[in-house]
Amino acid sequence: MLLHPGRGLLICLIVLSSLSGCGGDTPQRANNTLNLATKYAGQGNLDRAIKTASDWLKKHPNDESAGLFCFEIAMFYLQKASKDDAHREESLQNAVDYFEKDLAAHRSAQVDIERYEVGRGLEAAGDLTGKNKCLYYTHAIEEFRDEAPFILGESYTAYGKTISLAAVRQENEKALDRVKAKLTQAACK
Repeated sequence: MLLHPGRGLLICLIVLSSLSGCGGDTPQRANNTLNLATKYAGQGNLDRAIKTASDWLKKHPNDESAGLFCFEIAMFYLQKASKDDAHREESLQNAVDYFEKDLAAHRSAQVDIERYEVGRGLEAAGDLTGKNKCLYYTHAIEEFRDEAPFILGESYTAYGKTISLAAVRQENEKALDRVKAKLTQAACK
């Protein structure tokens, strides 16, 4: 999956940073909190990962990284849905809700792949659901279509790295075609 150029930097900061404190307290810094939540998720403790990230988000709802937290919480819920059959649909709905919050909090830039990333998450939700395939696939298609205006031009440079937008457009088109086929296969109207 392609990452937003700003996320690449944030992920590097997360890896390089050390945790401030331990135990059940949510760290005060965004990167430390994401690091801790990711650690919990890696250990299979998705509920704790979700709680850690959610607690930080409640304390910092207007922080510039709120969208990133919403996206990560959505991804944790997708992981939870893939492992917990009894609560799959509830976890998927929570993931979709957090994808929506991500888009609402996200400040779109001239070149931006956030809608592509959310579309991929919605596609995964469609793959996992037993009853909402049509809804999630349709929403994913909308996000891939809405992505197109943000990936025009030849390339984009951020944080010292140049990214070919032709490759990004190609990935977005592949995703759009793939999900359209899934929508047809699911016999959606």
